[in-house]
Amino acid sequence: MGEGYNGGLASCDKQMVDAGRVAILERLKNSGVGDLAPHILREVIYSPPTWQKMYNLQYGAAFGLSHDLLQLAYFRPDVAHPSIRGLYFVGASTRPGNGVPLVLMGAKITGNRIIEDHHRGALSSSTI
Repeated sequence: MGEGYNGGLASCDKQMVDAGRVAILERLKNSGVGDLAPHILREVIYSPPTWQKMYNLQYGAAFGLSHDLLQLAYFRPDVAHPSIRGLYFVGASTRPGNGVPLVLMGAKITGNRIIEDHHRGALSSSTI
């Protein structure tokens, strides 16, 4: 199935990836998209070791900070950088946390914070 399979996966993980690929391609085929398998020229698999190597994520976690008590909810980093004016963050590793609903809420919170800072005069064209 194409080239580009990333190593670093245990054989049981490779079996899981292969089974997932078959299931997804079959579902797409059955939904009317057609048989995509012959059209796949290259496949790249991102495994936990890949994430760890690429992004220096502890234990290869793809969703940001770990979930110990001091990295949950209020203890996650604020949406605004504490010392770099005009630098804001949004995503799973900031407040309120991970998961699509929370990340979307975080995007709204960050957007509101930027607007508030702009209205307070905390942002100027020289800081952006």
